[in-house]
Amino acid sequence: MSWRPNFTEPQARHVETVLRLVDRAIERVEYLLDRSIVGPGSADSKQQLPPETIAALKDEFHRLQAEGRTLHAKYGLRGRKVDVFRVLDAELSSLWEMLEDSRPRAMGGYGPMDPETASVLERDMARLVERVLEIRRRVLETEKTTRP
Repeated sequence: MSWRPNFTEPQARHVETVLRLVDRAIERVEYLLDRSIVGPGSADSKQQLPPETIAALKDEFHRLQAEGRTLHAKYGLRGRKVDVFRVLDAELSSLWEMLEDSRPRAMGGYGPMDPETASVLERDMARLVERVLEIRRRVLETEKTTRP
């Protein structure tokens, strides 16, 4: 007889969510590492790493990712399907909050801002906030017409 986990549903969801977040973080790290290679036109980061360092780090992260998938199977986690509307809503909410926090009135803790710079920044952030809100409206409209 093999061992089986005895999770409550909320516990299983938590472990599953954490393993999914680890997997997504590794994907982001790999994306960054792919853009950190020494060479012309490859610098999306301040530091450029030698290819052998990147290869070694990617190997380590792939092993970590594989361990996470092994645990997923070991604990019998179901791998729930992602609700695309819920994820989009969360991401758009995060974008809205970041942009709002970048408006001059929210940046007072960083010290006084040049008035002209504040005016230009306010217009730019307002435009980006409006775009995020427009995307959110489109997502909500789509959700209304596609949900059963």
